[in-house]
Amino acid sequence: MKTKLKWILIAIGFFALSRGLWYNYQSLWLRDNGLSVATISTVTSLSALGCVCAMILFFDFITKSRLKKFVCVLLGLKIITLITLFFMNGSNLYVPIKLLILLDIVLDTEIVVSIYPLLTLFNKDDKLYGKKDLINSSFYDIGICVGAIFLGKTIFNIEINFNIFILLAIVSCMIAFFIILKTDIKTKKEKRKNSNDILCNLMQFIKKDKISKYYISFVFTMNIAFNLVTGLKMLLLTEIIHFSDNTASTYLLCISIISDIVGILILKKYTFKNNLYNILVKFGGRGLVFLIAFLANNIYGYLLALTYALLFANSYSHVTDAPYINRIDSDYQFAFSNLRDMTSYVAQSIGIFLCGIFFDVGARWLFLVAFIFILLQIYLAIRANQLRLKEKRIF
Repeated sequence: MKTKLKWILIAIGFFALSRGLWYNYQSLWLRDNGLSVATISTVTSLSALGCVCAMILFFDFITKSRLKKFVCVLLGLKIITLITLFFMNGSNLYVPIKLLILLDIVLDTEIVVSIYPLLTLFNKDDKLYGKKDLINSSFYDIGICVGAIFLGKTIFNIEINFNIFILLAIVSCMIAFFIILKTDIKTKKEKRKNSNDILCNLMQFIKKDKISKYYISFVFTMNIAFNLVTGLKMLLLTEIIHFSDNTASTYLLCISIISDIVGILILKKYTFKNNLYNILVKFGGRGLVFLIAFLANNIYGYLLALTYALLFANSYSHVTDAPYINRIDSDYQFAFSNLRDMTSYVAQSIGIFLCGIFFDVGARWLFLVAFIFILLQIYLAIRANQLRLKEKRIF
């Protein structure tokens, strides 16, 4: 069982590697293919809403026994989509490119959503959730590292550009696909449940459960605030802060590596017993630097805010997310994970859309709006934590 779990974690690593190679440079690839910042933000926002529609659709089809096959099908479709995008580079086929980008993001999101429920078939543990996030982040950073090192270089008379990164992402996705396909995951066959019944039962539970209400609201406000600043981070770095493509890649690589180290240290040694302190370090500090960026209104303030947000992006998920997901009954955990991620992607679409607007209005206002949402999210996180602690004392 442990060996199979390790293989799934390795597959997650290769999938994350493909994401680091592709998504870190996706906005720049679209820019080079003639799309404006406003168009890119709109396409990305619509993709997030498409993710929500896909999650609702798949509720009726996915059970534990079908989860592995489902992930493999999604990976196969993603590989085909990336291959098509690779050959469309420089074609000026704007509408097909936008549609394929939308499809690619939807497929990618559904894979990410399905990964943790796949892991829980082997083990259901708060630390496993944090380990999954760290593996995902570390291999994502390796993808960024490859980009930062080789972007613009010529190897065997082949110029390494954003399109080559798509090709490397395809190879990495294929490795993840075959690992999951060959890993034997045995589950009991389940009776197919109607998605309406699952959703109705889940919504009835949430309606009565204050902890889940606060948690879902926290996820919503957190993702709006975070994506307002980081949703188009490569464009923020290149268009507003005026980094070159290579400098922006190197910066993100360094921040991501430091972020992984911070995440590991926090997971292993430096998680406060009082979760209030964890919330204030991650989100209180983020709100403070966003306010500083608004008041300073210069590239140094913007860079400070972006750096802090990214630095702690992968930290504390084992205390701010995992306990609220793992307290849900196993039969409804996949549905709850989908609901959580549907909420986050709706918020992400709002955040990225607003980010695109503030590129024209003025970057400083982006940080002010994000700061307001952070204040609300901190309140919601504290209330959810207080209620969860009371629940633990009662039961």
